[in-house]
Amino acid sequence: KKLLFIVAFLLPVVAFSQSLSGGVSAGFIPPAFGEIVPFGGVNLEYSFRNSDLSINTGLDVYAAKDESFISVPLYVKASTAGRFRFCPFAGGFVNSNNQFGWLLGAGVEYGQKNKINVFLQGEIHIGYSKELQSEIPGIQDYYWSKYAISQLRFGVKKNILRPRIK
Repeated sequence: KKLLFIVAFLLPVVAFSQSLSGGVSAGFIPPAFGEIVPFGGVNLEYSFRNSDLSINTGLDVYAAKDESFISVPLYVKASTAGRFRFCPFAGGFVNSNNQFGWLLGAGVEYGQKNKINVFLQGEIHIGYSKELQSEIPGIQDYYWSKYAISQLRFGVKKNILRPRIK
């Protein structure tokens, strides 16, 4: 249901966007949060002509020791002008393992806006996880626990759909 909501939200964005960039990224959750968890995925960035704001989403696959899961982030990013850009962003995420929450971060990009760009970004995920509690034998109950992690991501993206200049 959550994935269908995200897809339904993105269809109008794609229809009215004037610039579309696609790319790949990889990264890891640092060992300060238990273990190093690597991830990789694809990214899409939708933006409008003459705007410093863009809507970003993607699909990331995390490879933890005990389980692997998929994450779908959705966030709004602002970026400065020039070849070297500072890009703060904020949004949310939904994971396939019953986790969801908010994300906040910042990154740097290098390259021309309509060509290939490389990027590095740091993110903080504040999420909620559905946990099983079974203190009394035979009785199981679920509760939501809150967590916070940080992660580091690097990647490359290319503009697929350029704005037409009249």
